[in-house]
Amino acid sequence: MIKTIHYQLENDSPLDQYIIEFIFNILGYPAKKVTSNPDFYYGNLALGPAKKLSTNGFIIIEPNQNDLIWNELVENDSKIAEITNKIPFDLIHAIGAFLTDKVNQNLSEDSYDCDQLLLFVKSFQASNQIANFPIVNLYLNFLKKIFEEVFKGSGLPLWPEGFKAAIGLSHDVDSPDKYAILAAPLILKNRSLKENLYFNYKRFKALINRIKDSNPNDFWLFSQIMAAEAKYGFSSTFFVCSANRFDSYGSSEDVLYDIKRSNFQKVFSEILHNQFEIGLHTSYNACDEANRFVLEKKKLEGFVKTKVYGSRHHYWHLGDNSNQTFINQIKSGLEYDTSLAFNESIGFRRNVALPFYIWDSRNRTVSKLLELPVFLMDGNFFSHKGANTVNAMKEIVKFISIIKATNGLGVVDWHVRTSFPGNKTYQEWGKCYLELLDYLSQDKEIWVTNLRNLQIWLEQRNQKLKEMVD
Repeated sequence: MIKTIHYQLENDSPLDQYIIEFIFNILGYPAKKVTSNPDFYYGNLALGPAKKLSTNGFIIIEPNQNDLIWNELVENDSKIAEITNKIPFDLIHAIGAFLTDKVNQNLSEDSYDCDQLLLFVKSFQASNQIANFPIVNLYLNFLKKIFEEVFKGSGLPLWPEGFKAAIGLSHDVDSPDKYAILAAPLILKNRSLKENLYFNYKRFKALINRIKDSNPNDFWLFSQIMAAEAKYGFSSTFFVCSANRFDSYGSSEDVLYDIKRSNFQKVFSEILHNQFEIGLHTSYNACDEANRFVLEKKKLEGFVKTKVYGSRHHYWHLGDNSNQTFINQIKSGLEYDTSLAFNESIGFRRNVALPFYIWDSRNRTVSKLLELPVFLMDGNFFSHKGANTVNAMKEIVKFISIIKATNGLGVVDWHVRTSFPGNKTYQEWGKCYLELLDYLSQDKEIWVTNLRNLQIWLEQRNQKLKEMVD
């Protein structure tokens, strides 16, 4: 029987409760808030009901709004091993500051790129040299040891039996047809004459290249990717755009293809038949209006003939109010998101390699949107660093080892045209992805699957924890 943890908060704020519940959930302990006789107390020991209690038999963390990076723990100071149940560092505040991205608030405008994405070099993570480590995982692993010592038992495992960590595989469907422009409308509505002339010039160039191209479909690699993954018993999620640049709110950053075409209908059937997942790759400007998520999700579901659960934003574009964007996603019926990452660098965007529910800062409540954080994108190496497979794999293996050592989750984002060495343009990218699959297949303690499977497992586990309370 796993012990139900009774917790008490000195200052009963919704944010503190959100963080506490996240901690208990990840550690696998059913939890119940009480007003007396707690097992876990977050507050000043010299004040309130805690002053009447012995420090033996329950865990105490005292608030300190200045605590963010516990250097002694990060550096594995031997004194850490002497800590019993009174923790001398405010892990609650620190974990919350990373989960809610408080550490990157109030940055200057030049800290963001043209897509309103935080630049790695300007981030708190880079400034403090902690982007390469999921410090939230480290804090939770420390708490896990304390919990097991104090409460004489472990919690419900985070991952299925036999697995110490999880890797989610995913693919952005951006340019699977390199000549999709040839099927585009001849006249772009609501666009200037100059834009139309330039667009048709690009169409003409594409037509010439298409005539010369001996293998015009070598970006269309869905079957090859699925076969390569299924070889190891893996599956992945394909994030597909249902809106393109020709829609009324389309952007020049949006995709050229149209899912109405018959080749997409065939591949959708193949993906679902093979028990892979189709998610929504939201358009670049979807974040500007709430109803766009509804329209794009409904359109994609109409073509794939199944419910769509998750999304990733094209270009990671969450807009200038990510909180409102996440709220709009929830209103559309989307249940998980996987859009938090660094664009130009591998790393942990919020220093967490674990699933968590997005904090709604406007309404001061936990949302129903599950975040599955990305730590790796193909472009991190091949677009921004000019790496080769050998160098990229050395770095990737290091990060996966960290995720496994901290019992974490990491999502991989590799584009369709780059996930198999089926074309000359992205041959090195494709080789690297196949090597990554082979590496993962050799570690039987890492669960490798698509993002919907991760979501289902976590929901079922959450339900078990609720049923186990007292």
